[in-house]
Amino acid sequence: MIPKVSVIVPVYNVEQYIDQCLKSIVEQSYGNLEILIMEGESTDQSLMICKKWEKIDPRITVVSRKDGGLGPARNYGIKMAQGEFLFFVDSDDYLSKDAIKNLITKTYEDKVVDIVAGGYRNFDENNVKQEYFLPKELGCDEVVQSKASRKKYMRRGHVAVWGKLYRTSFIKSNHIQMPVGAAEDLAVFPILVCKAKKIICVNEIVYFYRKERKDSGSNNILVTIPMYKSIDIYCNYLKETDDFEIYRNELFFLSRIHLTTWLDLFKKQLSVTEYQEVEKKYIKKLDEYFGKDSLKKNTSIFPIGSYNVRFECKQVQGYEVTGRHHPFTSTIAQFFDDQICNGKFHHVNRFRNECLLHDKEKTVKKCLDNPQFMFNEVVFDFMDDVNGIVCLSDGSIMSKTEVFEQSDREGIEIREVISIENILYWEMWKKACLNFVYYIEKSNSKIILVKNRYTEQYNDENGMHDFERIKEINKKNLYIERMEEYFLKNCSQNVHVVDVDIKKRYSDRYFMYGCSEEYLGASGKNDVAEKILDIINIK
Repeated sequence: MIPKVSVIVPVYNVEQYIDQCLKSIVEQSYGNLEILIMEGESTDQSLMICKKWEKIDPRITVVSRKDGGLGPARNYGIKMAQGEFLFFVDSDDYLSKDAIKNLITKTYEDKVVDIVAGGYRNFDENNVKQEYFLPKELGCDEVVQSKASRKKYMRRGHVAVWGKLYRTSFIKSNHIQMPVGAAEDLAVFPILVCKAKKIICVNEIVYFYRKERKDSGSNNILVTIPMYKSIDIYCNYLKETDDFEIYRNELFFLSRIHLTTWLDLFKKQLSVTEYQEVEKKYIKKLDEYFGKDSLKKNTSIFPIGSYNVRFECKQVQGYEVTGRHHPFTSTIAQFFDDQICNGKFHHVNRFRNECLLHDKEKTVKKCLDNPQFMFNEVVFDFMDDVNGIVCLSDGSIMSKTEVFEQSDREGIEIREVISIENILYWEMWKKACLNFVYYIEKSNSKIILVKNRYTEQYNDENGMHDFERIKEINKKNLYIERMEEYFLKNCSQNVHVVDVDIKKRYSDRYFMYGCSEEYLGASGKNDVAEKILDIINIK
């Protein structure tokens, strides 16, 4: 007898989306389902639509009650569930046809499995499919059972309860309850990871997630402000079960990366005074569980180089570390000499305008030379050094980047453009590199060189594809290799070198910045992040 799966769908004011959602559940290739719709007394036509589906399919049961949000609705569904397994679906999302079949197959031969996690894909209001996320490509192990694999999954697995199959007895025996309010998924995620006997990761897209719905709970600022209380739930639970200290570093990482994501959202919607009050509560909550000044003490990376370094370091230490990164600059512009450009630059994009200012004023060198700028690790690559430089009439040097070329310039005269093919460039670069070595050796920090490269291929649902400019890409990568060799030869301190797995050196077609030769895909990015983390944790 194949096991029954109880599919729990909380519903509230989703008349535009609920048909698509329920249709995808009803038409699952795996038929032994119990479909429990937890309707929250909607003010639109949602209840009527659900009742229509209840008449069509006898597997559907509609319960209409004011339940207080997603968490309590799911909890009530769990109490009602008769199935051996549970599967949660949000009412504005939908499933692939074989979603439940692909997950439950993994439980047939292994009765120890408590959770089977699939991949998911984002889509927007126009039903345009975007980035996709597969557990193994995010850096998760296929089998999550050891402490090491649980720690990795806590960092790399997606926290949402949807898109995963749960053994009902596991949820009930561990008394796992989702709280009222926002971030109910985050509140239980670490508990699920710690307490499951075994988690299996399936590298297939089973779930389609509607991204950034305008009226969704995650975009309601009043609802999301107190979500930091989720930390109380998982930290207190894991303290009671003596798991807190084992996973302390992972819990801090999880807490910070999600709380700072919310803070970034609040910064755009609250006044300065309001934001500062909310931020204090968030920081206080981190300090309560992880020690005084925990945020400052654990944001210690100084990333130098390409956007790949920025993304890799963000995976290790959260959004705070991105504020330390100064993109669109080069080793020559920063370290060849002390001449500051006298002219003025302006870019219509404020962030890119700041990048120009950093390049002009040699901010990277100033940070390395500033005892007040606290960091314990310098993580860098040389990808931004292959674009050449611009020598100006006042004797200063700027990086020849797209930001420079797009900018409006006042009082600036270009004297010479020096490409990387020019022997003069290499003489200037070697001098600048030796100065860079001097400053990072003086910093007494861990030195981490990431061997990032321009990617030769990109990946989409149809497989791998070569970039058209592959000869130019290969040429750039040879230059980067040459720079790394020179640096390593001339640095007298211990340098931790992080290689990028050649099998993971590709770009994602649906990556948020687009398919580009510069950007390492999620699989490679997370692999590098894990290696950086291991180096940081070396005593």
